[in-house]
Amino acid sequence: MTSLKPLAAVAAVLLGTTSALAAEYELKLAHAAIGANNPVHLALESFAEDIASASGGQIEVTLFGGGQMGNDRELVELAQEGTIDIAVPTVSKLSAWDPAFAAPEIPYVFPSRDVALAVLGGAYGAYLEPKLNDLGLTTLGWFENGFRQMTNNLRPISKPGDLEGIKLRTMAVEAHIEAFDHLGANPTPMAFSELYSALQQNVVDGQENPLTNIVNNKMYEVQDYVSLTNHVYSAYIVVMNQGKFDAMPQELRSQLREALARALQTELDIIDADETRNLEVIEGAGVKVNALSDAEITAFREALGALSGRFEELVGADAYQALTAAVAQAQ
Repeated sequence: MTSLKPLAAVAAVLLGTTSALAAEYELKLAHAAIGANNPVHLALESFAEDIASASGGQIEVTLFGGGQMGNDRELVELAQEGTIDIAVPTVSKLSAWDPAFAAPEIPYVFPSRDVALAVLGGAYGAYLEPKLNDLGLTTLGWFENGFRQMTNNLRPISKPGDLEGIKLRTMAVEAHIEAFDHLGANPTPMAFSELYSALQQNVVDGQENPLTNIVNNKMYEVQDYVSLTNHVYSAYIVVMNQGKFDAMPQELRSQLREALARALQTELDIIDADETRNLEVIEGAGVKVNALSDAEITAFREALGALSGRFEELVGADAYQALTAAVAQAQ
């Protein structure tokens, strides 16, 4: 008669192996960036793989992309309440809780990507951290949304006066609205989900977004001109429910932030590789592209200099001074 003991022993080993493979920390991460080929989504996929490996399988990250869990503000609220663990909103969306989060999107505050990332990942990011903690969140890292460019159906934009009378869709960021109004445009806040049809139906003449968004959302199909104005550096902030973060061992917390830093570099590499392709797609569709010279960008920066006091008022004097000091130091 065959003994059942060896089979029982094998079953016990298999059950033990299955248990060992189960992640101790199963984290839900959500973002609202549109498109499976969006650089932030691709970078987050690499992050999920990386952290699983780096943690020896102790951390498993499940992605919910493309806004399937909600828009940026809703994702922040879900992270606060612990329904999801990690949210990746654009940083300015957190200005609904504190205007200091809108400061990084003041037009022309950052002269380059390197300065922007040094400031956000350094002094100004540290300035924002207690404000996040007050919301029950902590920062894991940053991702790039990119420098925003202008598109429209009326004319190329190469100097401030070219914006006169253009009905331009903007985000609902007060600093953006006041800047475009000052430059003579007619800024029109509108949900991103409504933008393509609004351009198609001439509800607005133009809009402004990073090239990745312009291409991935096919806005070039309904626009005649793209002007590389680099007027706002837009960034994603990666925030985690603080209670869940604090409950993790220090080693795993460090691994999360280190994996996010590697994922940022992955994203930047993807963006750099896509830059030429994006311009080729836009120009291939018959859209006229004009890149502004340093002197032309300086003219925009100087034209908006008159609003520096207003920008300081909008984001708070402490935040404005902390940001401009961090930029000066990074330069």
